[in-house]
Amino acid sequence: MAQEIDKDVSDFPRYQQMVIETMYGPDVPYYQQGLQHPNQSAQTFFKLVNQATEPLWDGSLKASTLSTTTRLLNWKSEYNVSDSSFDRLLPIIKDSLPTGAKLPDNFYETKKMLKPLKLPSQRIHIHKNWWQCS
Repeated sequence: MAQEIDKDVSDFPRYQQMVIETMYGPDVPYYQQGLQHPNQSAQTFFKLVNQATEPLWDGSLKASTLSTTTRLLNWKSEYNVSDSSFDRLLPIIKDSLPTGAKLPDNFYETKKMLKPLKLPSQRIHIHKNWWQCS
């Protein structure tokens, strides 16, 4: 039988909340169950939780791999940065970090890392002279 623990999703840091809400929805309490082998969905969830708590480099107190990656993608989106510009920036940032930093090497790896979060995206097609289309 599952026992409810007095720990709500809101007790976790925001990045962990985001991962938990992605897997279970926004209003799900935290449960502890007996020993089970995790299925694929659970393995994905645990991987995301580890990324949310994994420091960007050994000794980093503030930055996690997931938080830094999502902040960089937010910056890319907010300022309409191209994929190639993003790819050129990441090595510069990585060279500035201590050896062993866990930052992705390019935009493709960044998207691949965050794919399990199923973040919403919307593609907007722009057509020249759209007002003339019927």
